[in-house]
Amino acid sequence: MHKNVFESKEIAGKIRINIASFEKWYANQIKYHKVTGEEPGKELKSWSYSVKEVADLLGVDDYLVYDLLKKNQMEAVIVDYWKRIPKESFQNWYKSQSRYRTKEDREKDALLEDATITMPEMAQLLGTTRSSVYCVDISPEAIEENRAYVFINKESQRIRKESLNALDGKDVLLVFPTNHKKNSTVRILKTPKTESSVRKIFLPKSVANMLVDWKAEQDEMKEILGDEYMDYNLVMASTFGLPLGDGAIRGPLKKLIEDYNLPPVVFHSFRHSSVTYKLKMNGGDIKAVQGDSGHAQVNMVTDVYSHILDDDRRKNAELFEEAFYEKKNLDPQMHVQQENNNTTVADEVDPELLAKVLANPEMRALLNSLAKTMK
Repeated sequence: MHKNVFESKEIAGKIRINIASFEKWYANQIKYHKVTGEEPGKELKSWSYSVKEVADLLGVDDYLVYDLLKKNQMEAVIVDYWKRIPKESFQNWYKSQSRYRTKEDREKDALLEDATITMPEMAQLLGTTRSSVYCVDISPEAIEENRAYVFINKESQRIRKESLNALDGKDVLLVFPTNHKKNSTVRILKTPKTESSVRKIFLPKSVANMLVDWKAEQDEMKEILGDEYMDYNLVMASTFGLPLGDGAIRGPLKKLIEDYNLPPVVFHSFRHSSVTYKLKMNGGDIKAVQGDSGHAQVNMVTDVYSHILDDDRRKNAELFEEAFYEKKNLDPQMHVQQENNNTTVADEVDPELLAKVLANPEMRALLNSLAKTMK
């Protein structure tokens, strides 16, 4: 019966429509109106907006909402040849951006603005540079003085939509828009999982300069794309401003490994390599390395990387054996002195005896002192 939208029965030779099914249909359409004046589409309006309603909410023109739909920023359903936007889809999109605001939120924003200051204003108030109050400092001065850094206090993560609903906004700072309506997952910006994950990482000059070049390219792309660029103030972002996924690293890394026949590793392996090299270079300063790696406790670093420290301890045992039991001279200054003195030993001096005298630290210090007084 009429596209099966009504339940119907034949009674006494006449087709009769079930009143409940008729009312259900009437509440989910807006094309037809009862002559009694009862408003149609009550149920439809309870879970969806028209394009005009969304435009009115945001204080923008209809064409902008159609443009957002075209870019798959929000989902839409067709009802009586008209596009309707599910309220849940609108809310998910709305939470994922900060550019467009409802009239109610604009009023709240105005109150918040009166009670807050911007980062540049704070820097000006404190008499310091803007970079010192941001999460990234790659200013020329910072790079030159070896104090360029990134401050990590957020993380990007892809989760299932059901998990997002279960979180109910807890720890979630932002929900990024999705490019595909059928995606079962969304990418979010959230607070780090542990307090130790919040940390400042100082950058080598080469890495800091790479970020300078990256930012220059990013700023150029923003200027080219204009309103098309979705600016979430991300350091590592796609061409259009969205966060980069794991594939942005996984794909190029795989190609690099294949092109140069390198050992098959995953990106997380570099964390282990970084900690290993740093411990080797700084003589086993676990506390300094812990600050970069984000390990919660020093003993976590010790437990995982104890083999590195063991190598150094084994080397210490070897040096101890050579110095005290094999009587080998391990003082670097002594080697230099021996090389310098090899050609100047007088004929009446026994070289072997001189070497034994100089091998004694106290005698060597005494002779050095005497030599200085004779200059």
